[in-house]
Amino acid sequence: MPGRIAYAVFDLVHRITTATSIADVWSFYMSAARPAGLEFGIACFLPNDKSIAETTFANSMPEHWLENYARQGHHEHDLVERRALMAAAPFQWAMTEYDPATISARELSWRDDNRAAGVERGISIPDRRNGSLKAIALAGPAGDFDPDDLRTLHYAGLEALMRMHELGLRSEEEKVVALSPRERECLQWITAGKSDWEIGQILAISEKTVNTHVERVKHKLGVTTRAQMIVTALRHGLINP
Repeated sequence: MPGRIAYAVFDLVHRITTATSIADVWSFYMSAARPAGLEFGIACFLPNDKSIAETTFANSMPEHWLENYARQGHHEHDLVERRALMAAAPFQWAMTEYDPATISARELSWRDDNRAAGVERGISIPDRRNGSLKAIALAGPAGDFDPDDLRTLHYAGLEALMRMHELGLRSEEEKVVALSPRERECLQWITAGKSDWEIGQILAISEKTVNTHVERVKHKLGVTTRAQMIVTALRHGLINP
């Protein structure tokens, strides 16, 4: 006998792939997850250096869950996220897997906060397509999940992430930043350690003009210091390391 939602997989995928907004894609997906006992969900990028509180693009977790996650600094001690960073395939998890005797106090705090919110067990679906690591995590109270339902949610989850990408979803690293040729030149020389005066002499422009170009680059990259500008430009591939 098919699972509670497995029979409807083709209809679900059709609704996802024809959705016209990221919010609708997520709504259709969660409408299928809830009957399977997975009433909560979150979708985010998974860079190593940021909290999911900064990279989440779809959130159906319990009220205030994400705010508490950020406030408590759970990013550094999230055992499910740690596994997702390394995983190549979907995996199930349960808070009961984490024995208080074998995890740190901060990891125990992360586990207990999840359990208090009703997040007892779930499934994580990592996706490394399109040059970035994204993941969907679905969660709910304790109980058994139908294997057919989990397979359906895995397949539909990948389709949902692909459709979101088609509708414009991009990580910070994927976003294209357009710099003028002169801005690129100034950026490259700043990276080489040259001062504004030295760059002006090299490019035959004034020191003030160099500073103007650099300030424009900082604005386009969304940073406030030159050190941040260089690091961010390297991430975007705008300069040679």
